[in-house]
Amino acid sequence: SYNCSEERVLGDEFLLKQAYINLFTNAIEAIEKKGNITIEVSCDEKYVYTYFKNDGPPIKNEDIEKVFEIYFSTKKTGSGLGLTMVKRIIEEHSGSIEIEPRKNGTSFKISLRRI
Repeated sequence: SYNCSEERVLGDEFLLKQAYINLFTNAIEAIEKKGNITIEVSCDEKYVYTYFKNDGPPIKNEDIEKVFEIYFSTKKTGSGLGLTMVKRIIEEHSGSIEIEPRKNGTSFKISLRRI
């Protein structure tokens, strides 16, 4: 187990903030003002992991592969750009983002290399 309280990643602060804001906004919309959002951070010897979890309706299995595609949205007013931009920003920082479906809700896991 690692103490992650002072771990750092190398990246553009503005872009990473934008990615995290987009994920948080997405979670707020997913819970429709009736659920919970949890943000957790952990790390190991190589990576810092950030989890954005919500207990809104889970992403449908048939949509999981599409959520990062440009212009894909399940929302009436969604542009389909938010998660596409998040993925692009994370990958530009040599990181990855994964969707972890949960029984109640969804979790997005971001992995960024420690410095």
